[in-house]
Amino acid sequence: MKDDPKNEDKILAEIRRRVLDLESKHQENEDIENLRRANIQALDEMSSLNEQQIMRIASQVRKEYELKEAKAKRTRVLVGGIGAVLLLIAIIFYMGHRQDMAAREAYLANKFIETFDDNKNGWAIFNDTKYNKKIANGNYTIEIGDGSCYWDKATLPLPAHYAVELSSTWQRGEQKSEYGLALVQQNGDVLAFSLDASGTTNYGHYKNEKWEKTTDWAKGVARAEREENIQRVEVKDNSSFNYFLNGTLVLQDTFSRTVPTQVGMRSCGKQTVDFHSIKVINLANNRVIFEDDFNNPNATKWTPESEIGKTSAIENGKYIFEMNTDDYCNWVTQPYEMEAENSVDIILKANHLKGESDNFGIIISQDDTNYYTFDFRNDGKARQNLYEIDKWTHIGEYVETNMFADENKPPVILKVEIRGRFCKYFVNDKLIKQFELSPYFSIARIGMRCCGKQKVAFDEFQIIPQ
Repeated sequence: MKDDPKNEDKILAEIRRRVLDLESKHQENEDIENLRRANIQALDEMSSLNEQQIMRIASQVRKEYELKEAKAKRTRVLVGGIGAVLLLIAIIFYMGHRQDMAAREAYLANKFIETFDDNKNGWAIFNDTKYNKKIANGNYTIEIGDGSCYWDKATLPLPAHYAVELSSTWQRGEQKSEYGLALVQQNGDVLAFSLDASGTTNYGHYKNEKWEKTTDWAKGVARAEREENIQRVEVKDNSSFNYFLNGTLVLQDTFSRTVPTQVGMRSCGKQTVDFHSIKVINLANNRVIFEDDFNNPNATKWTPESEIGKTSAIENGKYIFEMNTDDYCNWVTQPYEMEAENSVDIILKANHLKGESDNFGIIISQDDTNYYTFDFRNDGKARQNLYEIDKWTHIGEYVETNMFADENKPPVILKVEIRGRFCKYFVNDKLIKQFELSPYFSIARIGMRCCGKQKVAFDEFQIIPQ
C-alpha cells in the first residue's frame, strides 16, 4: 500500500513544530541561565563578596521564595476547600429545606372532606335490626335481622268456606328463609303456607307448640328472588284446603282441631319481604270480606312495630345513625395518623332527628381501648371524655351551650383544634374545653359517635391539616 502524500506532509509539519518548540525551550532556559550568571558577575564586581558567597545568598533567596510560593499555594487550596465545604453545606441546607417544604405541602394537602354524597370512603354501614314491620309505599314490609319468625295478622269473622289471596315479593337476605301466608287460631295454632327466594314452597301445621306436619319443599312453582308471587288458599268447612301458587294447584290437604280466626303474613330468618296486598273472599257468595293494598299506613287491622339495635345508612347527603340501646355507644372512623407535633382541625356538622337526649359527636382514637370523645346532646349540653387502657379515666362535666339540635334547625358545628399536644373543643365557636393530650396517646383514627336511643344525621365531616 502506497503512502498518502497529504498524510506525509502533515507528519513532516508536526515533526518540524515539535523540534522548533523544543529548541525554543532550550534557548529560553539558556537565556535565563546566562542572565543569572551575568547578574552574579555584576554583583561580584560591585561588592567585596566573592562569587561563591553570592551563589549561597542566591540559593537561600530562591529557597525562601519557593517556600513562600508553596505556602501561598496551600492557602489557596485551603480557602478553596473551605469554600467548597460551605457551598456543600449550603446545598445540603437548601435541599433539606426544599424537602421540609415538600413534606409540609404534602401534609397540608392531606385534607379529608366528606359530604356523604356516596360511600366512596368506605364508612361502616350497620343493620343490627331485630325486626322492623312497617307500612309504606303501598307495601307491608317485614325486615328481620335476628333470624326469628315474625308476623302480623288481622282478626276477621271468617265463614265456613273462604279464600285468602296474598301477593308478595322477596327483596333481600337469606334465600332459604321462609315467608308467606298464615291462617292463625287465637290459641297460637297456625296453618303456614311458605315460600323462599330460591323458588320453592311448602305447607306446615303448627299445633300445641310444635310442628305436627310439614310437607317437602316443592320446586318449579314459586318465582325466585325479586319476582312477585301470588298465593291463594281455599278453605272448606275448616277441615280441608286447596293451596294455589301463581294459579297452579300445589297441594290439597286436610287439617283438624284448628279453626282459624285470623289471616296474615309471616316471615322468618334474616331477610326483607314486601307484601303488596291481601284479600279475603266468601266462597259462598264470592263477596270480598276484607281487602288491603297497604296504601294506608294507619290501617287499624295491623300492628306495625320494630325493635332495632343499631342501623346506619348514607341517604340524601347525610350519614344517618340510629341507636336503640341504653348506655351503649357505637362509632364509625377513618384512618388518619398524625405526628405528635402536627396540627389539625376536625369539624363535624350534625343534627338530632328523634329519640332521647343522649351523646353524639367526634371521636379520636388510638385503638378500641384508648380514645377521646367530644360529646354533644340535643338539649345543648357538651363535654369531653377520655377512655384509657380500657376504662374511663376522665368524664367531663357537662357545659351548657344554649344551642339545641333539632331537625328543624341548622346543624350544630362541633370543632376540635389540635395543635401538637394541645387541644380545644368548640360547639358553634363556643369554647367547651381546652386541655393537653395524654403523653402516651397517639392518633390513628378519627370519626363520629352516637349513643343511647336516638337517631342522628351527620351532614359533613372534615379533617383539615394546619
